[in-house]
Amino acid sequence: MTYDQQFASDYAKLRQVHRPLLAALISGSAIDSESKVLELGCGTGHYLCAMQSQTGCSAWGIDSSREMLSQASTRAPGIIWKLATAENTALTSVQFDFIFSVDAIHHFQDRTRAFSEIDRLLSDKGTVCIATDSEEIIRNRKPLSTYWPETINLELARYPRIETLDVELRRAGLHCLRQEEVSTTGWLRDLSPYRAKAFSALRLLSKDTYERGLLRLEADLAKGPTLFVSRYLLLWAKR
Repeated sequence: MTYDQQFASDYAKLRQVHRPLLAALISGSAIDSESKVLELGCGTGHYLCAMQSQTGCSAWGIDSSREMLSQASTRAPGIIWKLATAENTALTSVQFDFIFSVDAIHHFQDRTRAFSEIDRLLSDKGTVCIATDSEEIIRNRKPLSTYWPETINLELARYPRIETLDVELRRAGLHCLRQEEVSTTGWLRDLSPYRAKAFSALRLLSKDTYERGLLRLEADLAKGPTLFVSRYLLLWAKR
């Protein structure tokens, strides 16, 4: 999926850090001010910026979208932002203590090459975390799957199965440690992210389908706040 300048700007303004996910990434990786951290598919840099702010780690962000990186670079000039793909980062000598991706694995064009690249860049005692969505999570997203059920099959076709990722990580020489789920719930009051289609699944829908779901959500929200549920499945691995 191509991200234009407007989408990148909306994403930077309207998408927020998932606090339980950020806490899990920091605690699970045990990074500190001496650590070197790489995010693959960093987008506008929300997680990497927050991680560096909290830990003082040295940070690198890789993304294939120039527009996304232009937003990221304004947030934290001290982070090294690089236009590249997960399959070919063009990084040569850096050995990372922690490599992670958040909701990006379904965008990787060749996961076998990407995981081999991770194995190449990871230090001997380094940790990997892939934060993604399982089938169960995709089917139960709120409000996304409630008001736009058409996104479910579209997303299931895009997102790799957790079992598949486990096998692919092992084939790349990475030892899978555990799976962990994090979640947060609350009340949705602001429809700005949905009106701007800051969730890429909405951009896969036809205009009529998208507008039909938005009208339903607007009507329900007019009666009061709507429940939202945001969850991630984390796959942890080491060399």
